[in-house]
Amino acid sequence: MLKSKCERAPVRENEAEAPPPPRKNMRQILREISPRHLHAVLRDAQIQIDGQLREIIQQVARQGAAAGTLFPDRLVAAGHSLIEQGRRLKATISSVSRPPQIQTKENML
Repeated sequence: MLKSKCERAPVRENEAEAPPPPRKNMRQILREISPRHLHAVLRDAQIQIDGQLREIIQQVARQGAAAGTLFPDRLVAAGHSLIEQGRRLKATISSVSRPPQIQTKENML
């Protein structure tokens, strides 16, 4: 049996009025996944992480004492984990230190 208009689920205003997302052309997609663009995104993310780490270290340095015994232990464990990740990333520097060069007509000449 067909439902009357009153019995149908209401359409949300946002769904009815929201335009579809713009479609990307092939050139835009290739630019977004290019090694140069991905390298820039990675660099920006690492700059942001570096700033967050500096801020956290400054916050901890301003504290005069620990409120309990667990925080210093967690801080030491996090420090060891950061050191391990830093060493891991440092080992990859030679392979990703610069974005790959894209072959262009000018490079080939």
